[in-house]
Amino acid sequence: MNPRLQPASIGKLTNNCDAFFAPADPAFGSGIEFYGLADFVEAAVLSDNAEAGRAVIDEIERVSAPTPVPWIETMLHFGKALLAPPEDAEQFFLRGMRSMRDA
Repeated sequence: MNPRLQPASIGKLTNNCDAFFAPADPAFGSGIEFYGLADFVEAAVLSDNAEAGRAVIDEIERVSAPTPVPWIETMLHFGKALLAPPEDAEQFFLRGMRSMRDA
């Protein structure tokens, strides 16, 4: 995380970045939502808005089904690691690393 970002500014960033994940918003561009997935989830978690991160992951999984391309699959696993309880985070991170390796 950028050390200059304070929790309040992270919350604003999360709110402003919602547009990237909302097809009806003028800021939406097909495909751009995949690039910022893990960063958005991290910002959501750090601003006590983990539910927004979960909702975005659910939506990305839905639109990339049945099998996401390896890079998106990696970002999904990294996002899930950020949302997971500490005892489960490593398994998601390692799955993401395997997705990159096996691509």
